[in-house]
Amino acid sequence: MRTILALFLLLFAQNAFAENIAAQAGDAAFTLVKDTGKVVLSPLHYDKNDWLVFGGVCAAGSALLLADSSIKDFSRHAKSGFGDSVASAVKRLGDGKYTVPAAAALYGAAYLYKDEKLQRASALSIESFVIAGLLDNAIKVIVNRPRPSADGKSESQFHKRLNSSFPSGHSATVFAMAGVFAGVYDDKPAVAATAYTLAALTAISRVNDNNHWASDAFIGSALGYFTAKAVVRYHPFAGSKTVVLPEWDNGPGFRVAFSF
Repeated sequence: MRTILALFLLLFAQNAFAENIAAQAGDAAFTLVKDTGKVVLSPLHYDKNDWLVFGGVCAAGSALLLADSSIKDFSRHAKSGFGDSVASAVKRLGDGKYTVPAAAALYGAAYLYKDEKLQRASALSIESFVIAGLLDNAIKVIVNRPRPSADGKSESQFHKRLNSSFPSGHSATVFAMAGVFAGVYDDKPAVAATAYTLAALTAISRVNDNNHWASDAFIGSALGYFTAKAVVRYHPFAGSKTVVLPEWDNGPGFRVAFSF
């Protein structure tokens, strides 16, 4: 009898659940587009301090640009088995094939255990990852800087630009996610220290492996860092609410709504 009742409720809820998922996906896409626009247009709202920080980042990036060849030579001569092992371990932190599913799983676990702060951190980290990745690819296509390991292999012009060196995509996305966790858990310095240490090691690994110039990794890291800062600021924590509502559209069922 319990099995029959469970199947009965599941069939009733099916249509409402599918429609709710579609609505949630639409809301998420709208938020992503809106926040991406805000990040792109944010320099229009910079104050004096913001421009000083921006100028400092540009100055540091320019200095590294001039030193790129020297840093590449130093990195090649300083390579070690230990350094390569660390680089191999951390470089996956900048790869969305690993980090996005991990963040999604973390969100699911946080939802089950009603950890509102972790829900917010994991959800916003995915948004930050996507925005930083989009901006990074746009800059790559425009700048089209050859990688230090360029081998002249045949590629379409667009793919060659998309896979170009400046800025480092791994650096941008890992700092985009690390910055969100550091921002959400700003009351726990150990979280920021751990997140930024792992992100910095990931950026350094790109130089160690000769995939990027040092200036690529630095500017990519800055892009991810400031993207994360913006995303956290756009979504202040107001607690989460989960409500189960009855619904009758294409049949009886229920809808689960949550916010964070």
